[in-house]
Amino acid sequence: MIVIDERKVFEIIEERKPTSVALNGPDGILPKVQDLALKIGKKFGIPAYLLADTTWGSCDLNSIGGKILNAEIQFNIGHTNKLDVLEKNVIMIDAYDDVPFDKVVTKCIDLLKGKTVSLITDSQHLHQIESVKNMLEKNNVGVKIGKGKGQLNDGQVFGCEFYPASETMGDVDANVFLGQSNFHAAGVALATNKPTYILDPYFNEVR
Repeated sequence: MIVIDERKVFEIIEERKPTSVALNGPDGILPKVQDLALKIGKKFGIPAYLLADTTWGSCDLNSIGGKILNAEIQFNIGHTNKLDVLEKNVIMIDAYDDVPFDKVVTKCIDLLKGKTVSLITDSQHLHQIESVKNMLEKNNVGVKIGKGKGQLNDGQVFGCEFYPASETMGDVDANVFLGQSNFHAAGVALATNKPTYILDPYFNEVR
């Protein structure tokens, strides 16, 4: 289940006291973003606009929509990166998926035992990368987590940026992507020319 950092949103509104705000995020979590907008309206008595236009990441914030509506703050939700603010009055808010990886990690052990892998993931699963690393290492799988660069955190990839995977590609046998995104994993495979496995916790599948 996706969990939005609502506490941070509320703290920022309490501190800055805007007269209106706007919110946007990836299409898949828009219902939760809409729920948060309703909570903001009820809690603070201000307009909280939902920008439903597709946003593809931190390079595509749809900040023009917030400006057209005269929103004093725009919260972009679900595109975690190193920077809290990318444009004036556009604040990045984390949204994490709490789906467990235990079962799918167990399924990949025989495939990866004795190898060294680069562990990477997207924004929603970044908080679980260390726990998966520990599980793999306990089962004789070597793990590297590449350093982030620019907006990227360690081990994090975007659809167009793969620095952590590129940094480790000379030291590993394969890449392991945590999540369900074939799009991100394909980019990693193309950027590194290494076998790339997806650990999909939703379908408990290694592919």
